[in-house]
Amino acid sequence: MRSGFVALIGRPNVGKSTLVNRVLGRKVSITSDVYGTTRHRILGVWHAPELQVVLVDTPGLQPPRDRLGERMARTAIRALSDADLRLHVVEAGRAPGPDELAIARRLRGTVLLVVNKADRVDDAKLWIQRYEPLYAYAAAHAVSALNGRGVEALMADVAARLPEGPPYFPPDTVTDRPDEFLAGELVREAVHALTRDEIPHHVAVRVESSSHEGGIWRIGVHIIVDRASQKPILLGARGERIKAIGTRARLAIEEVFATRVFLSLWVQVRPGWRDRDGTLESLERDERATWND
Repeated sequence: MRSGFVALIGRPNVGKSTLVNRVLGRKVSITSDVYGTTRHRILGVWHAPELQVVLVDTPGLQPPRDRLGERMARTAIRALSDADLRLHVVEAGRAPGPDELAIARRLRGTVLLVVNKADRVDDAKLWIQRYEPLYAYAAAHAVSALNGRGVEALMADVAARLPEGPPYFPPDTVTDRPDEFLAGELVREAVHALTRDEIPHHVAVRVESSSHEGGIWRIGVHIIVDRASQKPILLGARGERIKAIGTRARLAIEEVFATRVFLSLWVQVRPGWRDRDGTLESLERDERATWND
């Protein structure tokens, strides 16, 4: 039996969450091209005969913008130091810059280079060659998390490098997060999709209530903004935007969990929540809370 923790590290939007979802064959991390989509350390557990791989999806590393960003950076760095194996995920078609150099300086131990979005370029090997000088990588893989190209070979290499040991989770575990957490994340994903640059950098989402009644999962969610002027933007004219967010999120939750959902959304203003340690600590303590910045 082989088992271990594998941390994915990289800049924002290189496709770490998409790669985790691809390996698992289901969604445990939301995806978006908006900066800072992943706010937490999220575990995805991949099971195979005599093998358990615990994939650790982390926030994208780049210079923090506020205290929330500082906490996110610490989360990613802790995951990096605690892992048995590390995947440095980069983006084909984008040359190494200062952010990649800063990440490379933090790398330790056995690291695999993963050049994602290989489907977007003609010669993925060229991009491997551009990134290889950053660190003494144990191996390099070109993959497409979007269509699955190269992912099987990557995971075979990962499996071969993990130490012998017992499983960390029961065989039916896919993630360490409760269902409410992912439901909140899917609301956040809907906010990303339908507000784009207007709201996402100033929103937190918290699941306030959850119950199952008569085959229906009833979920109440607070969407928190940090400026009073953002609330009407999120609500939209005659409530049309918040209604669209709710519909999109509900359908996504129903698809992931294969159950009927009744979703209620409220918008709440908490000025400057991203820079308030008390608010951030409160959200961090709540297993069902999710950040969106």
